[in-house]
Amino acid sequence: MSNYRERIVIFTRHLLFSLLSLSLVTGAATAQSLDDLYQRAKKEGRVVLYAPLSSKTEDVVFPAFRNRFPGIIIDHVDATSDKLVARAITEVRGGRVFGDVFGGTPYYLQQMKEQNLLTDLAIP
Repeated sequence: MSNYRERIVIFTRHLLFSLLSLSLVTGAATAQSLDDLYQRAKKEGRVVLYAPLSSKTEDVVFPAFRNRFPGIIIDHVDATSDKLVARAITEVRGGRVFGDVFGGTPYYLQQMKEQNLLTDLAIP
């Protein structure tokens, strides 16, 4: 049980940081402090997450994110990985991407990388 809880905590921390930092990456990869990223994110006010998540993960991660980063709303688009990738590709072809953070299995993330939909990120 504690191993499961530890994995959830680690996953939560990783996703919290990813939600905040990836939503703010523009152009080249950057490394900033978490507080700097938070201040920039507050100006935008929201992060759009494209990821297939279980309801249990949502119940743990989203409240933790709201507690740590008040003032930033998570707009979660929940679908299967293949549908999320197709949506992102369609958005790019249409000239506008609505998602800030993309999650999924390595297979689907690799598809997105091949379409140049992902950017490298230097994590502080």
